[in-house]
Amino acid sequence: MKIAAVIPKLITFDMDGSLSNPRFAWRQKHIVLVFIVTESGAVGVGEAWASGATPDALMATITDDLAPLIVGQDAFAIGRHWAALEGAALVSARRGIFKTGQAGIDIALWDLLGKAANLPVFRLLGGFSDSAAVYASAGLYGPQKTTEDLANELAGYVSQGFDAVKMKVGGAPHSEDVERVRAVRDAIGPDVRLMVDGVYAMDPPVALRLSKAIEPYDIYWFEQPVHPDDIDGMAQVNLRGNIPVAGNENASEQGHFVALMEKHAVRFVQADVLVIGGLSDGRNLAALAASRHLPMTLHHASSIVGLAASLHLAAGVANIESVEYHMVHRWLSDRVPADLFTIRESRITLSERPGLGLDLSPDDF
Repeated sequence: MKIAAVIPKLITFDMDGSLSNPRFAWRQKHIVLVFIVTESGAVGVGEAWASGATPDALMATITDDLAPLIVGQDAFAIGRHWAALEGAALVSARRGIFKTGQAGIDIALWDLLGKAANLPVFRLLGGFSDSAAVYASAGLYGPQKTTEDLANELAGYVSQGFDAVKMKVGGAPHSEDVERVRAVRDAIGPDVRLMVDGVYAMDPPVALRLSKAIEPYDIYWFEQPVHPDDIDGMAQVNLRGNIPVAGNENASEQGHFVALMEKHAVRFVQADVLVIGGLSDGRNLAALAASRHLPMTLHHASSIVGLAASLHLAAGVANIESVEYHMVHRWLSDRVPADLFTIRESRITLSERPGLGLDLSPDDF
């Protein structure tokens, strides 16, 4: 089965700017899907990370730089294609954008392979389980949003069946953030996991101060508290605070994660399959984490395609302990069957539908 075309598709959603993390408010959300079409007409779909910048350069990178490396070749030679795309990234000064473009292609290739084999991708990746644990993620800031609003929001996710929730910190004064965490813990009760996410907004002393102040509220992890390049600073927060650190979702290189692990800067290895190069690199990173007896967790804040890829990887691999189920960023959910990803007791059981279980084509967009 030979590859006939690689087709990136851009979908843009307008947002009103009323929700923010510690760094920015959302006014638009760009989704870049990557379709691979074979000479026989079979279609696989993937997704590339497109947040934080305009998508034009990413679209051009996929079309002009990456697609020519695989068009006309065997669609099932995923390892060979991974090596070719990885090699292209190595000799450029644009590794980040190459890696996310590679992710879209790699995910689409796994989708194609699953469809051809009539197997879901999680079985091809190892078949550790047929389900993945998810947690509700939001707890964002808003100009009119009170602490009571925040507490009610996260308690509402618990009432929907989630046993773990995540909120943002680092975007308000210290005392206000501590009060926000306290109010959420009171609202969700003692038995629900509570995670906090700093979005790289603090320096190590500020992050350590906050870590120690919110420790009484039984925080499961403190996500990306300091600048991602400050691995020594992150290690301080992880080792001197009593809340385990998770990171770093925007890192694209395996070497970054190796450094995090070697410096004991994280207890939870957190990555995004749309950033690190796709399912192939996700499985490789999970193996690196397992060799150091560390659990892995997957960031997700994009479309249903990225969510599907994350769920399949988490179900396929033993040491991926959770997937972020974003309560805001679940774009294109209306394009899949309503029962495809049903949450029961904070887990999603994957279907036996082949590939990623999605029925999308470039003609849909």
